[in-house]
Amino acid sequence: MFNFLLGVLAILGLALVITVVAEKQIVVTWWQWLLIGAGFFLTLFSFRILHSLVNEDAVNLGRLVSTVFGLIAMAGATLLCRCFFNEAEA
Repeated sequence: MFNFLLGVLAILGLALVITVVAEKQIVVTWWQWLLIGAGFFLTLFSFRILHSLVNEDAVNLGRLVSTVFGLIAMAGATLLCRCFFNEAEA
């Protein structure tokens, strides 16, 4: 069931990204889509690790690992948005 919810979360997130890109008419190259996919994968990987470690009664380790991967994912998403998706001002 948890994997199903992660899949739904991934599809909704990807649909949101596609909608925002289409609305703002942002040109996205293939390598930017690759970075977006890597970010989604890292985020879902963090949730999956947290779920697995909590099921194994390693709650503190789950929190630590998810926090580290979550911070990496958030920093990467911030850099991606700031560097590649800012609209050029005329």
